[in-house]
Amino acid sequence: WPDPERGFVLSRSANALEEIGLFDEAESRARQAVAIAERLSPPLELCSALHGLANVLTKIGRYDEALSTYQRCISLQNEHDSDSE
Repeated sequence: WPDPERGFVLSRSANALEEIGLFDEAESRARQAVAIAERLSPPLELCSALHGLANVLTKIGRYDEALSTYQRCISLQNEHDSDSE
């Protein structure tokens, strides 16, 4: 299956795994989704993947990494908004 769809599925499955407390697997899938999005996706899709990863990192108590990941997402959103004006 094409990488963009794979990234989407990985991201959504990471969310599902996070919800049921399987954090190690959720983190792995979220990181895979981010890696695919960094190569192939528009900025807002990358932001979505980063947001999912940051949520997992927060749940497992890796707050500094979660914060920097959220900040990267915010920066991408701000860049997108600036480009849209």
